[in-house]
Amino acid sequence: MKKKLFLAILFLILFLINTYLVLTSKLIGFDNAIYKILTSNNSQILTNYFKLFTKLGNTITIIIIMCCFLVILDAKNRVKLASNLFLTASLNKLIKMIIKRPRPSHLHLIVAKGFSYPSGHAMGSMALYGFLLYLVYKKIKNKYLKVFLITILIYIIITIGLSRIYLGVHYASDVIGGYLLSLSIIFILEIIYDKLKIKEQ
Repeated sequence: MKKKLFLAILFLILFLINTYLVLTSKLIGFDNAIYKILTSNNSQILTNYFKLFTKLGNTITIIIIMCCFLVILDAKNRVKLASNLFLTASLNKLIKMIIKRPRPSHLHLIVAKGFSYPSGHAMGSMALYGFLLYLVYKKIKNKYLKVFLITILIYIIITIGLSRIYLGVHYASDVIGGYLLSLSIIFILEIIYDKLKIKEQ
């Protein structure tokens, strides 16, 4: 419980710091530097690669994958996954409307509407794949299978975030902010469920 509380608070504080830096325009140099690094060797192959991965963070894709896992998971984790994704999506829309950060002026290689901060793809991918990563860490006993699945899930999460920057529709700080807030939500919900479990006993 204490570890979960520490992580929830840590990620939330880091998100608030990142948000402050975004609002005060202190991350523009960082954001532009990351964009230049990612696009310095751009090619059609790389563009297609990132377009493929960005689709793994689309709302429709996440809903489809969520529904598949709702069939597989036990009742407790079904509730956890569904509430995690619902809360993440709701907070993302709310914060975007409050911050109202315009999307980057870079060349947009895909169509993206709405405000930029925090990245919905980053939050959604962390909410889904990050939650599955947490389940793998807790439930899978085979060490090699656990390492393999964790590696794949981390790769998917990171690549989705990088795809949003490369495709010109998000700043790096949008992606980082999305990851941090979504991680905080995961651990906050875990704490809530732990409390509910204690009360049931």
